[in-house]
Amino acid sequence: MNENFTHSVELIDGFTDKDGATHKKVVFGKRLTVKDLMILDTNPQAQNPTQYGDLIRRNMITEFGTMKMPVPITTLLSLNSIDREDLQITADSFVELGRGERTAEFLEDNKVKLPFGFIVGETEYDVIQFGNLTTGNDEVEADKFGQGLMRTCFLIGRQISKISTNDETAAIEGQVDLTTFESLDAESLNLLRVGAELFRQSFRIERKGVSGKRNGGDSVSSGA
Repeated sequence: MNENFTHSVELIDGFTDKDGATHKKVVFGKRLTVKDLMILDTNPQAQNPTQYGDLIRRNMITEFGTMKMPVPITTLLSLNSIDREDLQITADSFVELGRGERTAEFLEDNKVKLPFGFIVGETEYDVIQFGNLTTGNDEVEADKFGQGLMRTCFLIGRQISKISTNDETAAIEGQVDLTTFESLDAESLNLLRVGAELFRQSFRIERKGVSGKRNGGDSVSSGA
């Protein structure tokens, strides 16, 4: 991860503070981690969809004119619709451009290649393999985290059977605990959500792949 990468925008109107100074340049320089999202999950302000979006962007902003960081959410909410749209576009571009040459891919054998992997010690494990279906017991244990992101990560972790480096020089067998998720890049979590669900639904697809009934005189049995 290039921690020095930034992406900026010059707002049209910007924000004018109580001293009459107008702040227009906004710099995005921090990629969100799963831990950042977990903290937002417990923030009462984040329960409102609009405010949630502003809190996400606030966590990514490293410079807004000469204002002290982090900027108050009221500052972002006070911006006009054009400036707010430009902030969203710039935030999205920061996430996309910040990947650099890193790529994401859904591989065979229920594997997902993440642009940013799990960090264990000093090693980054960016190839994730799913191999476990969760049970009701897993769901009961997950319920202690409520219905938020921690519960989601817990259940995804239970579905993982192995994590490895892209060059396969290092691997860790077994499930991934909740603590390991905290340093994961937020974008990678979205890919894991999709990968976990594709793995789960693959069992339904296999069962529906061939019909067990003959559809007519010229059809054949599922065995044939």
